[in-house]
Amino acid sequence: MKISTFLVLAFGAVTGFGVQLSEDISDGLFTAEIGSGKLKNLEMLALHERAEPADIATTPNPQFRSRIMQRKLPVTQASCSDFLFVDSADYVQSLQKLQDYCNAGPYVKSKGIIGFKVGSSVAYMCNYGKRIQCLTDELNDDMNTLNSRCHSQQKTGFVWHKGVKKTYGRSLLTETICGNI
Repeated sequence: MKISTFLVLAFGAVTGFGVQLSEDISDGLFTAEIGSGKLKNLEMLALHERAEPADIATTPNPQFRSRIMQRKLPVTQASCSDFLFVDSADYVQSLQKLQDYCNAGPYVKSKGIIGFKVGSSVAYMCNYGKRIQCLTDELNDDMNTLNSRCHSQQKTGFVWHKGVKKTYGRSLLTETICGNI
C-alpha cells in the first residue's frame, strides 16, 4: 500500500542530515526516499506479525557467516553509539526479516532507504548513489563488523561503504539514520 506524501510527514521527519522515523510507523518492512530535503514515498511493503521472542538468556546470539567468496566491501567508517542499545528480541526479529528480504537481492532506489522495524528497533540499508542491491551477505558482514567494533551485539551503529555509497545499520526508532544522504 502506498502512503501519500502528506501522511509520510506524519510518520517521519528529516533532521539535518538523515531521517528520523516516528514511533507511529507500523512494525514491518518499509522503503522511503529522500529528495529536496524531505522524506517522500514512504511505503509499507509488509506488516510484521509478532512472534514469540526467543529466550535471549539461553539462546546464543546469532553469528552470521558470509557466503561471499570475493573480497568484502571496504569499510569506510564503522560507528557505534556510546549509550544506545537495541532491544535484543525486537532487533533479532527485524534483522532476520531484513535478511529474508535482502536474500532475493532487491534493488533500492537512488537516495533510498529499506528497513524493517519491530518495536523500537530498526535494521536498515541506506543507498546514497545510483540504484543498488540490498544483499544479505553484505548485511551479515556489516552486522559482524558492528558486533566486533562495538564490543556488543546490541549497541546501535552503522557501517558505511563510501565506494558503493551504501550503509547498513541498526538503530532505535528515535535515532537519525542515513546521515550521508
